[in-house]
Amino acid sequence: MNQNKINKNFSEKSNMKIIEYLKSDKKRAGLIISILIIISGVIPLLIFTFYADVENPYTIEQKTLVSSDGTHIEAVVYTPKEVSKKHPGIVVGHGYCGNKQYMQPLCIELVKRGFTVVSIDFRGHGSSEGHMPSRGQKFRYNKLAEDMEAGINYLIGTGKINKIGLAGHSMGGHTALEVAEDHPNKVDATVCIGSASTDHDFSRISNLLIAIGQYEQVITKQDAVRVVKKYTGEGDIEIGKRYGHFNDRDACKLFIGPMSEHLGEVHDVTIAHETVVWFENAFNGEVEESIIITMMYHQIFYWITMFGVIAFLFIGIVYMKDYLFKNKFVYTEKEIMEGVSMKRLLIYYFIGNAAVFLFYSDLSFLFTNAVPISSIESLLALSLAVTLSIIVIYLLFLLRHKEGLSLKDLKSKFIQICSPNIKHSIIYGILVALLFIIAISSIAHWSSTTTFPTLRETGAIIWIALLFFPYILTKEFYFRAVQGRLKTSNRFKEYFEMTGLGFLMDNLFLIPVMILFWGNEDGSLAFTFSLSLTALVLILMIQQTLVTWVYMYSGRNIFGSAIFLSIFYAWMIINFFPFAG
Repeated sequence: MNQNKINKNFSEKSNMKIIEYLKSDKKRAGLIISILIIISGVIPLLIFTFYADVENPYTIEQKTLVSSDGTHIEAVVYTPKEVSKKHPGIVVGHGYCGNKQYMQPLCIELVKRGFTVVSIDFRGHGSSEGHMPSRGQKFRYNKLAEDMEAGINYLIGTGKINKIGLAGHSMGGHTALEVAEDHPNKVDATVCIGSASTDHDFSRISNLLIAIGQYEQVITKQDAVRVVKKYTGEGDIEIGKRYGHFNDRDACKLFIGPMSEHLGEVHDVTIAHETVVWFENAFNGEVEESIIITMMYHQIFYWITMFGVIAFLFIGIVYMKDYLFKNKFVYTEKEIMEGVSMKRLLIYYFIGNAAVFLFYSDLSFLFTNAVPISSIESLLALSLAVTLSIIVIYLLFLLRHKEGLSLKDLKSKFIQICSPNIKHSIIYGILVALLFIIAISSIAHWSSTTTFPTLRETGAIIWIALLFFPYILTKEFYFRAVQGRLKTSNRFKEYFEMTGLGFLMDNLFLIPVMILFWGNEDGSLAFTFSLSLTALVLILMIQQTLVTWVYMYSGRNIFGSAIFLSIFYAWMIINFFPFAG
C-alpha cells in the first residue's frame, strides 16, 4: 500500500515537472506537441499505405514506361505478393491536374483484391515527360490514350495477366473510354469516375461503371443517365441498378457517391467500394470475400500528419526569425493608410474583384507563350487583373484629400512597408518557402501527391515565381494595409483576424459565382466557373493561412511574404498544372 502511494506520488511529481517544463517555453512546448502529432499520424499512414492488408500483402514500385511515340511515362506499379497464377491487371489514369499518387488510395484497395495495378502519370503531368496536348487539338485524347496503352502493354508484357481493366478519373475516365473502345478484345471492364460522354461506340466497351459524386460540379446526373441509356438501350434508368450481364460483357451501372464532389470522388469510400465490387464481378464472376475498405484511415492519418507538419513549420518560422534576425529584427509600424476606414478598404477590394471578371480573360493572350504550363495564362491574367484593380482602387478611391492621402503617398507608403529589414526579409522568405516545400513534400510525395520537383520543374518554378512576384507584391501591399487597420495588440488575435479577413476578401465574389454555375448544363461553363473556382478557393485558403504568418515574422516587410508566396505558389502550380504543348 505504501509502495503504491510512493509510486503515485512519484508519477504525480513527474507529470507536474513535465507540465512545468512545457509551460516554461511555449514555443518549445508547441514544437514537442507538433512532433508527437506527426509521429502519431505518420506511423499509421505508413501502415495504411504499404501494409493496408496483412493477409493480402503487396509491393509498390516506381516504373518508367514508354508510350508508342517514345514519351517516357512514369508509373507506380502495385503487385500482389501471394499471386502465383495468372490474374487480372488494371491500368489507372488520373484527372486533369492530377498525378499517379493522387490515385494511390484507390489503387491500394484494388491491389488488396489480388489485381496488379499500374497507375500512370499522363504526359506533362507528375514526373512524366512530354507535354499535355492543348484543349483545341483534336488528337489530345489520342496522345493520352497512348500513355494508358503503355500501361496495358506493361501488364501484358509481364506474362502474368489474364484479364485487363481500366479505371480513370475525369480526364482519365474519358481516356479510359477511348482506350476501351479502341481495344475491345483486350479490355474486360472499365470504371469511369467523374466523367460521362455519349461520344462513343458503346458496343465496343465491355462492362462499364459510371461513378460520380452527389455534388459533382461538371457532370450532371442527366449527363450520366444519358450515357447509361445509350449503353443499355433502356428508356428509363434507375440509379444504382445494374443492367446487363458480366458474362455477356454488357454490364452497366450508374453509381452516385453520397458525399463527394469532383475533386474528392477518387477518395470517396463508397465509390472505391463500388469500383472494387465492379472489377471483382467482371473478372471473377462474383465477389470472392468480404471487402474491407481502408481508404478512410489512410486519409485520416494523412491529414493528422499534415496538421502536425504545418504546426511544426509555423513554430519553425518563429525559431528561424529568432536565428536570422537576432537583435536586428525590428517590427515596422503597421499603420499604412491612416484615415482610411476598414469598411472602405474591404468594399473597394470587392468592387475590384468583381471588375476583374469583366476583363481578365481578355488579358490571357499576353501570357500565352510565357511558360509551357497548361492554364497558367489564365492565372497570370487573373493576377494582372487583380493588380490593375488594386492600382485603380488606390488612384480613384484612396487618393482623395478628405482621406488625407495624395498621389505621392503611393510611393512613400510602398517604401515604408518595404524598406525595413529588406535584406533579411528576402532571405527569410526564400528559406521559409524552401522549408515548407521540403517538409510537405517529405510526407505528400509518397502518400498522396507527387510533390518533389524534377529538374525541368525546378526551372519552371523559378520562372513562374519571377513572373508572379510583381502581382503578389502589389496584392500584399493592399492586404497589409488592411492588416494595419486591425485594432489589436495581441499577435495571435491579429493573425486569426487577418486570415479570416483575407479569405473573405479573396472569396466574397468567387464563392457565389462558383455556386451559381455548379452543375451547369453547359459543361465548359461548369468547368471554368465552378470546378476551377473550387480549386482556386482551396488554394487561396491555404495561401491566406500561410502568408499572413510569414509576413508577421519577416520583419513585417512585404518583400519577405511576397517572395515566400511567389515560390510556394509556383511550386503548387507545378504540382498540379501539366506541362502543355
